[in-house]
Amino acid sequence: MSGMYIYAGGKRYKFRYVDPEDEFNNEAHGECDQPGPNREVRVSDKITGDLLLDTCIHEYTHLWFPWLDEDVVEEFATDMTRYLLKVIHAKKLAQPNAHQNCAQQADA
Repeated sequence: MSGMYIYAGGKRYKFRYVDPEDEFNNEAHGECDQPGPNREVRVSDKITGDLLLDTCIHEYTHLWFPWLDEDVVEEFATDMTRYLLKVIHAKKLAQPNAHQNCAQQADA
């Protein structure tokens, strides 16, 4: 994938999914360049689900708040991921299944 552009704080940044073996020097799932021109976000193309969400939030947080320590960004991203997954899951559980409702109405 060649990449796309994302926006944070009114600025445009390139976003790419990358092969982590080619891009990262450690066990990272993503990287964000230091502030400056041509800043880019790179996220592993090998991750999915909760880890992908956590990594995207983590890197996006760096765009907005580049002065934050890595530990703070990591904790925030993980907490935000848990929060979003919890409230989205709760919403799904609260919504009646449309298919079951149709079946119940047909039986009535």
